[in-house]
Amino acid sequence: MSERLQQEIERIRENDSIGSANEMGVRQAAVLPLLDALGWNVRDLAEVNPEYSVGQSNVGKVDYRLAIRGEGKVFIEAKAAREDFDNHQEQLLKYAFQNGVPIAILTNGLRWSFYLPLREGEWRKRHFLDIDLSKESLSEVERNLESFLSRSAVSSGNAIASATKIYESAQKADAIERALLKAWNKIIREPDELLVELLVETVEDICRYRPDKKRIEGFLTNIPSFSTEEPTRESEEVKKPSPNAKPPVTASLGLFPASVPRAFLAYGALSVKSPYRTFLPPNQEGQPPQERTYFTVRFPGYGEVAAYMSQGRLKIKDKSVWREIVGKLVVRPDDTFMVKVVEPSKYYEASKQ
Repeated sequence: MSERLQQEIERIRENDSIGSANEMGVRQAAVLPLLDALGWNVRDLAEVNPEYSVGQSNVGKVDYRLAIRGEGKVFIEAKAAREDFDNHQEQLLKYAFQNGVPIAILTNGLRWSFYLPLREGEWRKRHFLDIDLSKESLSEVERNLESFLSRSAVSSGNAIASATKIYESAQKADAIERALLKAWNKIIREPDELLVELLVETVEDICRYRPDKKRIEGFLTNIPSFSTEEPTRESEEVKKPSPNAKPPVTASLGLFPASVPRAFLAYGALSVKSPYRTFLPPNQEGQPPQERTYFTVRFPGYGEVAAYMSQGRLKIKDKSVWREIVGKLVVRPDDTFMVKVVEPSKYYEASKQ
C-alpha cells in the first residue's frame, strides 16, 4: 500500500469540515491532495488542467482535465458535500463524450463516482464504480483509487481495461435479469407440462390431495407477471419523491431479485435492477430507524439477512454477517438473490427486542 496515499485518505476521513465543504473546499482539501498522492503532477497545468473549457464555443467547463502527453484521459467534477450527483452526471458525461475522454468522475471529496462516458446506453448506466472514503475499508479505498485513478494505471490503459470488465459484467447481469423476467412471464403464461406435473406432485406431497392439472394451470396463469419495461427519464422524474416524502415502496412489490456486482462484492452491497429501482427509496441512511423500509435477503444455505437502501443499492445491515456469508457460501459476482420487503414498524419493533 502507498504510504503517502494511505495518509491522504486517513486525513480526509478525519477532516470533519469536508462533510459540509463547498465545491472549492472539496477541490482544495480532497481532490488535489489525492491526485498528488496518486502520482499526478498537480503543478503541471498541462497534466492537471483546472477549469478546463469544453466545446468549441467554450460554453462549459469541468473542474479538472487529467492528460497524458496532451491527450485528455479523465474529467473530474467536484461538488459540494450535499449535492445530488444525479443532477450533474448527464452534463459531465456529455462533456467527456464530446471530448473523447474515457473516464469521468463526480466527487464530493468523500464519495467518488466513476463513469465510462464513451460506452453506449443511458448516461446513468455508464456508471461503473462508487468509492466511499468514509465507509469502506482503508485497503479497499486505496486499491480502487490506485486501480482507476492513479497516473500509472491511467497512462498504461489498465484503468480503462479494469473499468470495462466491471461495466461489461454489469451489462451481462442486467441482460440476464431482464431475460429471467421475460422467461418467468413466458412460463406462467404458457405452463410447461413438466412444471405443471411438478406442482401437482408437490401439492400432493404436502397435503395428500392431488389437484387436477387445470387447477394448476389456472393458478400459474393468475400469478402476477413482472414488468419488463425500462423506466423513461420522464417517469423517473415523476416518481422521484420529495425530500420529506416517505419511501414509495408498495406492499404489492413483495419479492424481487438483486444481484451482487463485482465492485460491491467485498462489502455487502447488492444492485437492484430495473424495473424495480424506481419503486425503491434511493437513500435511507439519514432517516430514523422506525421510518426506514427494511428488506430481507434470502441466502440459500444461510437464511435471511436484513438490508436497507443506500444510494440506490441494498446494503447488508451487518457487515460481519456479510463476511460470514461470503466465507460460508460460494458467492460470485452477478449471483442473484431474492429480496423481501419488510414493513418498517414490524422490523423496528423486532430489532429492539
